[in-house]
Amino acid sequence: MRKTLIIGLDGVSWDVLQPLFKENITPTLKKLSENGVIGRLRSVVPPVTGPSWLSIATGKNPGKTGIIDFLVRENNNKLRLLNANDFIKNNPFWNYIDKKKIIINYPLLFPPYEINGVMVSGVVISEKADFTFPKDVKNEIYSVAPNYKLNLDYHHPKYNNIDLFLKDITNFLDAKGKADLYLLSKYEWNLGVTIYSPTDWILHRMWMFIDPNYPLYPGKNNYEDEFKKFWRKLDQIIAKICNSIDEEVNILVISDHGFGPQWGCFNLGKWLETKGYLRRKKGRFMSSFLRKNEFLLKGIKTSILGKLIPQFFVKKIQSQILASVANQIDLNESKAYVIGHTIPFGAIYINSRNKSNVIRDKLVDQLWQIPKDIKYNVKIKIYEPHSSYHGSKVNKLPDIILSINDWACILEEDIDKNYLFKREPFSLRHTGSHRIDGIFIAYGPNFKRGAVLQNASILDIAPTILHIFDVPIPKDMDGKVLKEIFKENSILAKKDINYQETDYERKRIKKRIEKLRKRQKI
Repeated sequence: MRKTLIIGLDGVSWDVLQPLFKENITPTLKKLSENGVIGRLRSVVPPVTGPSWLSIATGKNPGKTGIIDFLVRENNNKLRLLNANDFIKNNPFWNYIDKKKIIINYPLLFPPYEINGVMVSGVVISEKADFTFPKDVKNEIYSVAPNYKLNLDYHHPKYNNIDLFLKDITNFLDAKGKADLYLLSKYEWNLGVTIYSPTDWILHRMWMFIDPNYPLYPGKNNYEDEFKKFWRKLDQIIAKICNSIDEEVNILVISDHGFGPQWGCFNLGKWLETKGYLRRKKGRFMSSFLRKNEFLLKGIKTSILGKLIPQFFVKKIQSQILASVANQIDLNESKAYVIGHTIPFGAIYINSRNKSNVIRDKLVDQLWQIPKDIKYNVKIKIYEPHSSYHGSKVNKLPDIILSINDWACILEEDIDKNYLFKREPFSLRHTGSHRIDGIFIAYGPNFKRGAVLQNASILDIAPTILHIFDVPIPKDMDGKVLKEIFKENSILAKKDINYQETDYERKRIKKRIEKLRKRQKI
């Protein structure tokens, strides 16, 4: 049994890497790709970070997880943040592997939970919280990387100052690299997983500076060199990690989706209202006021004013601010509506009372006519999850998912904004957006050299990892084992793919959840 290390580079595509290879900016990644198996790794629809990494972990399509966004739809049409419980319920591949493991910065995997090894959460609400298992690992991380962070909000207005953004993301990457090297060197592991989210953040923030074809490209600029410095530093970190581990370790480098330019903003909520599908609630002035003054009101608690206001009222205000856009919509009177999903895609729910082919077909026909409505030629693509996905959670998904210009155009759901379509980026801090195809690199003693993988999906990662560790694959996983990546006549290439029923594993996970709840871990 060989050790396996998975390095996740959030949002990275071959369109980003290949120019870096040509200039030898990333020699380590270039070496891995030239001496291993490479391919495109197709994401799920929509290609959003949270659900994509969940599908990578579980090998399950969104019809089984019920999740297509960072935000998870509850039965009352409210939205909450994806969290570790969603991973546990859907059985990530590392839970099936009894060997020692270390999971570092897996996106939205918070709070951490007990595993046979070490877990460091990804995005957390507060870094004052315990974000490691065991707890003491947090102090060890700060001892080697005092500036260690888990979040960097590239959307924050302070990052209109791109020099500040570059400084902060470089410090973030440097601290993560030190922590990763320390953890992977100190602790015993057979399975290692570490995910790098800064690759996504820098592509969102800096696309306009690196793409000569982008409408707002300023011409040859110094930030192109700063962009390359970031990738050079990342490559050096990966080189140090590779040099610190045994040469016999299998290495997988993967991404959850790709990247490209972001241009155009379409307000889906406003469009549904103008077409007569969506009805506003009456008497919604206060709701509108709260949303428009979100940043002001979020700071109430820490301000002088906050000390004068009863805390129960402050909490009530904050809860209203964080409520979904569905609070502004009359769901009973609306034929179709939005509930406030994130901007990479459009999500339309059809009122259960009107969930007929007549309503859906009419709506779809009108969606195809969006170019006429906005008087601008855009490419419309409509996905119907109930047809595309399968599983017991399909009914939690939208009835229609919409993309414009192959995910280049963002879709807002804010009915308080008066625009319908704008030919501009969402903001100057968001000039890059997600694409459907990410990267796959497999390098190591068990993998072929110089081979190209065809038709791979992020759903294939979990079953392939289990096959490497000789663990039977649960029958409820949707992905396939990528046997074509293994060396011909090797044990991994020749051995049969074993499957297991999921009832036993479900009972085991249920007992684990009950145990964690009793210990107030989740």
